[in-house]
Amino acid sequence: MKHKKSKPHKGNQKSNEADRAADNDFDKRMLRSREPETVDYEHPPGENKKAREHKKPLTRFESLTLKAGYLGILVALFTGGAILWQVIVGRESIPLLQGQLTEMQRQTEVSERPWLSVQIKPQVLNFVNGQQAVLGLNISLTNVGKSIAKDIGIDVKLLPANPGVPVAVDAAENQRKLCEPPQPSSAIPFDLFPTDKPAEQVMDISVLPKDVAAQSVHAAYPGQQPRIYVGFYVVGCVNYHSSFDKKLRQTRFAYHLLGPNLPRNGRIPTASNGTFLIQGFEVGTNIAGDKISLMQELFARNDAN
Repeated sequence: MKHKKSKPHKGNQKSNEADRAADNDFDKRMLRSREPETVDYEHPPGENKKAREHKKPLTRFESLTLKAGYLGILVALFTGGAILWQVIVGRESIPLLQGQLTEMQRQTEVSERPWLSVQIKPQVLNFVNGQQAVLGLNISLTNVGKSIAKDIGIDVKLLPANPGVPVAVDAAENQRKLCEPPQPSSAIPFDLFPTDKPAEQVMDISVLPKDVAAQSVHAAYPGQQPRIYVGFYVVGCVNYHSSFDKKLRQTRFAYHLLGPNLPRNGRIPTASNGTFLIQGFEVGTNIAGDKISLMQELFARNDAN
């Protein structure tokens, strides 16, 4: 008995083909899920697709322009930081700069200002009416600076001293009283240019009889009657200013006057207290200038400022 081969049913054939297609789609989905996910950072998901399609790469000029802009920003930031640093440092250095400027001005003033040198020379010491001493004094001024000394005024004073000591301990005090503070000249002022030739002024200064008597000492040579002796010293200052400011400058001087040596033929006058007198001026006896010498006072100033 022959069996007839059965033909597949058309409906079943279509169903099998659909199942196979579904299986293939499932396999493909599974394979895609196993692949690593890639992210397009240049084109994020939300970006408009059409805009992405129309986006073009930058040209060389546009790229250089963009880089130049970034560089300009960096330069601006660096410059701003440098300026800020300079401001901070500058505030701290202002006192130092001011001190340097002041010192430069002082050095310029010292090098360019006038400087007056003072020399004095006694001409004669006279005693008027017995005990009033009058000293004729030649004062020589030389401008050793580099500019004009203007409105020069001279203040000088003769003072009595103990003849037994060639130093006056009150010279500094009397000089300060005469010269401080510096004052403009009360007499007719004059100017002096820088030159090697000095300007000379002759002045007469005196001491009252009562002041002479206060410092006098009675002394006698052996076998003779006592005589009256006294010492003298001079203090003074020269006031002036420069041509570029009105600040008063001053040169001070102080000298002790040394008279003729008193020892004669080996004999020395002796004071009533037993002190030997080596030098001094006999009250009432005039002395020529060439018999008078000078010694700087130890306790007073001989300088310029």
